[in-house]
Amino acid sequence: MKNEKKITRRRFIKDSAIAAAGVSALAVGTSSGLSLLTREAWAQSNLRTEILKIPGVGKGSPTDSDWQKVGAMCLGSTRNNVSKGEFKGVKLTFMGLNNQNLHNFLFRGFLKPWEAYTGAKIDWVDLAQADYNPRLQQAIATETVDFDILEMGAPFEGDVCGKGLASEMPDWV
Repeated sequence: MKNEKKITRRRFIKDSAIAAAGVSALAVGTSSGLSLLTREAWAQSNLRTEILKIPGVGKGSPTDSDWQKVGAMCLGSTRNNVSKGEFKGVKLTFMGLNNQNLHNFLFRGFLKPWEAYTGAKIDWVDLAQADYNPRLQQAIATETVDFDILEMGAPFEGDVCGKGLASEMPDWV
């Protein structure tokens, strides 16, 4: 992003949506999320090795501090493209699931270092599985979408993308 003029909320959302997608991918354990937000994390890379040292599958239960360490380790591209504090005063609303202390619980830890670095603030809308689809469908049907970032799976792509509520993913991803 360029520092030539003050960044608007709309521009910020457009430019940062890909970062949220990367964190989402990271949270579900795919290497695409890692490579998106930092140096490449292929099997032979040091980053992947460093991340695998943190408690997780087969190594005990990770804590919020562990999630934050992973989030901080994945800030490479953010640091390369965004000045520290560049998004100060920008507030985003992230709507997602928080079943059994998963999903948004994980995103909070992963994104805490991102918030600290960028200066942006994320407000969380935590929903149980049973409440998620009705809330999403009502927001779409009544055109009262009040969230900027949405954790979503394939079953909802038609509803969201069909109404033009998603941004095109850049070629560089």
